[in-house]
Amino acid sequence: MTLADAERGARCAVESVSGPAKARLESLGFVRGSVAEVVDSGWHGVVVSVKGSRTALSPEAAAHVEVRLLRRTFSPDGRIIEA
Repeated sequence: MTLADAERGARCAVESVSGPAKARLESLGFVRGSVAEVVDSGWHGVVVSVKGSRTALSPEAAAHVEVRLLRRTFSPDGRIIEA
């Protein structure tokens, strides 16, 4: 799945980045293993929070960021564990 497919509120782990803007996206924090949270999503593109910064991506750029949806689970003592 790509960031372009992710819904608002989704927390995702970046798997890979490709395309002509690869170097620029990586410099913004879109690197393998980083966690990205979709703040807003629509026809205009995607607003993503990654490594403490919010970034707006066009639909074309977001389609070049492969992600894995993170599932929130809770430990017995109530802590959030992302898997």
